[in-house]
Amino acid sequence: MSSGDGEESEFDSLLRSKFGKATRDTFDRHLVEQVSAFEQVFDDNRRRQEDHDRLIDVCLTAFGPKSEAAARLGYNAITSEPLKELDVPCFDCMVYSSKRKHGIFVECKSSIAEPGVAIRDACAAIARLESHVIDLEDGIGDSLRSAEYVMCVPAESCQALVKYLQKHESGTEVPKGADRLLVWQVDQLNRQTLQHWTLDWRPRGAGHHQDPDLVHHLLDHGGVRTDGYPRVNPRVYPGSHPLRIAKEILAESITRASRSGAPLDRISIGEMLTHLASPSTLFHYAAPRIARGLFSSFQAKGVGYRLLTKEDPDTLVLNVKGKSANTLLTAYERGFRRADVERAASVRARGLAVAEIRSQYPDLTGFDRIQSA
Repeated sequence: MSSGDGEESEFDSLLRSKFGKATRDTFDRHLVEQVSAFEQVFDDNRRRQEDHDRLIDVCLTAFGPKSEAAARLGYNAITSEPLKELDVPCFDCMVYSSKRKHGIFVECKSSIAEPGVAIRDACAAIARLESHVIDLEDGIGDSLRSAEYVMCVPAESCQALVKYLQKHESGTEVPKGADRLLVWQVDQLNRQTLQHWTLDWRPRGAGHHQDPDLVHHLLDHGGVRTDGYPRVNPRVYPGSHPLRIAKEILAESITRASRSGAPLDRISIGEMLTHLASPSTLFHYAAPRIARGLFSSFQAKGVGYRLLTKEDPDTLVLNVKGKSANTLLTAYERGFRRADVERAASVRARGLAVAEIRSQYPDLTGFDRIQSA
């Protein structure tokens, strides 16, 4: 149940009315329940995002600077989350052949509970990307003459996705364009192997990549075993979980402070913006712009959760206790989780309390003008 300003005002009015004690007791009861529920939501979302990031890691590594795909075939991973700088929801990474002027756009899904929803999301991403081709060309500094679109999923989810595509891609259950999607799978238990899945029911050539050399590369010997390649693992992605981004900023800041003898609880905004914008930290062609947004969110949440204080225009102060990097990071993580959960749980509990009081007193009117004695 959503809780906007109007609903919060209704809750506050109930607290001021003669029903204030009943409202408070109802809220407190729901809050305990909702804290437990939102702890699970927080942990599930974080775990799902970490699984998602690992899929992107594999895709980038398979087409990294020292990969066979790059050295022999000329396909290079060039960015995560293209068009993120414009806040356009799009694909998770882009592989590009500068010789062919050809892009391969990959949407990673760490699980496929509802294949139809995942396919609709990918088709929507195609439409958004194709309406921003000029913006993308400006971003990568090169032209894009052709493109292919891929859904990348864990090996254990691949069969369900492929079966759904085969059954529904020509029907009305999925949007137009589903028949343009190709499929990769990642076997995370077998050397992080990336493999192309040929969609053999489609007309000749439509179920695999246009380049036969790339098809062979992704199929021969069971796929590309990325654990044998130098890892291309940026420390964060634009869409990484906020706590992963926060811990990256804090870990770097604390490490630098330890080396220089500076206080561990002081964070240089300028230094951390530079760190966040570096290619090894954030793999994106518009990293400086995106880094500013990520840091702004980190600062806003940290201050809002009382984990950070802005001391001056270039300094944040860490408001958690600890004598080492590990203890400080652990304290921040626990504080962030607690504050995030409590904020979400409080909003939900307010809405539930209002609904329950109204159900108990169906003739309730004008309560905001009835003050308790």
